[in-house]
Amino acid sequence: MEGFNPAALDEILGLSQQNLGSVSILVLGYRDTVEDKYAAAAKVRKSTEDLYVKL
Repeated sequence: MEGFNPAALDEILGLSQQNLGSVSILVLGYRDTVEDKYAAAAKVRKSTEDLYVKL
């Protein structure tokens, strides 16, 4: 999933009225193996060295 618009999501969910705000988003569910042409594609994973910077 690519980025999302926190302000738009907050508006849709009414989070501002509750003094809340979204900081992340999570997709749950099952992949459509019939219609999703990428379902059988090989996954690309980066190494931990490429993902993290040790401070």
